[in-house]
Amino acid sequence: MSAHNPYSSPMSQGSFPTGNQPPPGDGFIKQVPIIGILMGVAGGMELLMGGFLIGCSFFVPQLLGQVNAGQQQQLSPDEAEFASQFLFWIYLGMGLGGVLGGLLRLVAGIQVFRFRSHTLGIIGNLAGLLSISTCYCTPLSIGITIYGLIVLFQSPVRAEFARRI
Repeated sequence: MSAHNPYSSPMSQGSFPTGNQPPPGDGFIKQVPIIGILMGVAGGMELLMGGFLIGCSFFVPQLLGQVNAGQQQQLSPDEAEFASQFLFWIYLGMGLGGVLGGLLRLVAGIQVFRFRSHTLGIIGNLAGLLSISTCYCTPLSIGITIYGLIVLFQSPVRAEFARRI
C-alpha cells in the first residue's frame, strides 16, 4: 500500500504523462461555438433595432410636423421641411447601419458556430461594429467584437477551422 501525501504540491502541467496532455489551444477551440452563439444573438438584436430605426425614419418626421402644427410658436415651412428631412436621413442611416451589421453578424455567427468560415467570422465581427450607429447596441457590439477577435485570431482556432473544411 503506497502512502499518498495530501499536502504535496500538485503536478505541474508539464509533468503530465504524454498521452494525457491537453492539446495546445484547446480552451480557445471550445470557445468558438460560444462566439458563434453570441454573434447570432447580437446580430438578431441588431437587426431588430435597425428595423425599428428604419421605421422611425418614416414616422418621426411626421410626428414633428404634427407637434409643430399644435404649438403656438411654429417653425417656418422651410425650417420644418429641413428638420423633417434631417430626421429622416439620420434615422435611416442609423437603421441601415444596424440592419447591415446585424445581418452580416448573424450569418457569420451561424458559420462560426458550425466551424465553416473563419474569414467570414472575422469580417462579420468587424462589420458588426456598424451597429454602433444604433447607439442601443454599442456596448454589446464592442464586447462581442473584442472577445470574438481574440478567440478567432488564435493559431489553434485557425487550424481547427482549416481541419474541419
